[in-house]
Amino acid sequence: MPLVRHRPEPGPHAGRRPARPARPPDPHRDRPHPHSDITPLLLSHLHSLNADADRLAAEPGAAALGDTVLALLRALIASTTADSARHDVAEQTLFTRILAYIRAHLADPYLTPTQIAATHNLTLPAFRRLCDDNHIDLEQWIAHLRLDGARRDLTAPEHAHRTIDAIARAWGFTSPAHFTRRFRHAYGTTPRAFRRSCDHDQSSISRTGRAPPT
Repeated sequence: MPLVRHRPEPGPHAGRRPARPARPPDPHRDRPHPHSDITPLLLSHLHSLNADADRLAAEPGAAALGDTVLALLRALIASTTADSARHDVAEQTLFTRILAYIRAHLADPYLTPTQIAATHNLTLPAFRRLCDDNHIDLEQWIAHLRLDGARRDLTAPEHAHRTIDAIARAWGFTSPAHFTRRFRHAYGTTPRAFRRSCDHDQSSISRTGRAPPT
């Protein structure tokens, strides 16, 4: 009679893989990621450059716009490093960051020298000295940027459905009469007449395939 070998009954843990050793704690896991207030300024600046790249590339100040991007990148990197490096770069890029902040907030009707100075922890006299040192008339520069943006929107097909007042408000002008005066002073015509002439030029191009004679 053949012998029958009895196999032992499987235990409660049979078939289970051995437990993996626990991972050592990650010292960086619960550490908050560094955040910088420079990030939205840089992204806004890059967005505005991309939206108007063709026109800006042909302007004499195109190289200066590139310098602004580099300065903002430098400030962004420094803002997440040691205190000493962050302080040095913050001082060196202060005016560049202010200009980028202004470009990002042109639609804000309350964008004033007092508000800008307070946002950057400057007194108003110190802020005005900074503008003088960089040869910028702040109010005129802001008005120029707003008017230029409104002028481009008045001629853009994608904004043809918007009223002139809506475009003016989108660029920080709260008074239609004030916008019309500033626009006439800058371009020698009213916003309405300017838009009508551009519409006429576009119609001529559509009909003939050629730009009207100048």
